[in-house]
Amino acid sequence: ELSGPRRWPASRRTAASSPPSTTSRPPSDPMLETSEADWAWVPLYGGSWLCFSAIMLTRQMYKLSPGFRKRLRNTRFFEVNTAEASEAEMASVMLDAFRCYPATVSEMVEDSASAHGMVFRALMVTGGLAATGTRLGQLSAPASGGFALLLGTVHALRTFSICSVVGFSFAPSGGPDYDVSQLRDELAASPRSAKLQRGSRHLRDTVPWIGAWIDDAQLKALSDERRELLTRTAVAGMIHMVLAFLMLSVLPALELIVLLWDAHSFAPAIRACSPWALAWSALAAVRLLHIGCIAGCLNYFLFFFYSGFLNPNFASSAAFYKGFWAEFAA
Repeated sequence: ELSGPRRWPASRRTAASSPPSTTSRPPSDPMLETSEADWAWVPLYGGSWLCFSAIMLTRQMYKLSPGFRKRLRNTRFFEVNTAEASEAEMASVMLDAFRCYPATVSEMVEDSASAHGMVFRALMVTGGLAATGTRLGQLSAPASGGFALLLGTVHALRTFSICSVVGFSFAPSGGPDYDVSQLRDELAASPRSAKLQRGSRHLRDTVPWIGAWIDDAQLKALSDERRELLTRTAVAGMIHMVLAFLMLSVLPALELIVLLWDAHSFAPAIRACSPWALAWSALAAVRLLHIGCIAGCLNYFLFFFYSGFLNPNFASSAAFYKGFWAEFAA
């Protein structure tokens, strides 16, 4: 039977032999036709809004956390009479209230067992997983040859960077057997060794916690339990910083590369004032604004965060809460 003539079903023989119908459907409007690529943006935008909601809800719920309310009671926030107090007094009280916030956003969300920590982790993981399902290549201009391989690598790195959102939610800066903020405060308050090398004296005097890390005598003076805590915290803090760097620095840089490639590919249509190209240009301007805002906020955060550590009195410095709000905005 395999070598003989192939027999088609009767229905298919009839369809093949009959002439084409003259009452076929009219061609559909290309503008109304949709494909899978037209909806590729839905997981990305939906996941991004979930992550944004996680950040905003966490900030509001953190105000009701027991730790924050306890620190707030140590100020005059609940005692000042706004009807009789002067502007200078109210400004001083609000400054103390803002200082009740932690030094970084990481320290605010590290308590995953609390209400605000649970909300942050649940929504960030859901949004991150939704965003990783986006086919980013369908949202960008196509390429050919070597540029196709390069652009595919950039899209793969973008997806990998989005995955860091999920990893960041499971890598807090504090845990049952390590705590970055607590160890930083202890090292900053620890007595420095009198045997300092001449070349690093200014650094040790200006930055107390760096002096504690550099000075071997101090490390040897710590107990075995404290040294083990120091090692665990150093490793966990490094992983935490790498994931945060991928999420807040590498991802915007990759987005800028893709944005420049799309602008180069769509340049002829933009010069021709094509309606879809003008709409894309408006969206590209918003994307570029977001990239610039994230970069500016991170640089602002780093400036105040480093200036807070470089201040010998950094525990009472106002630079901490200024850096916190910049990091929160990024």
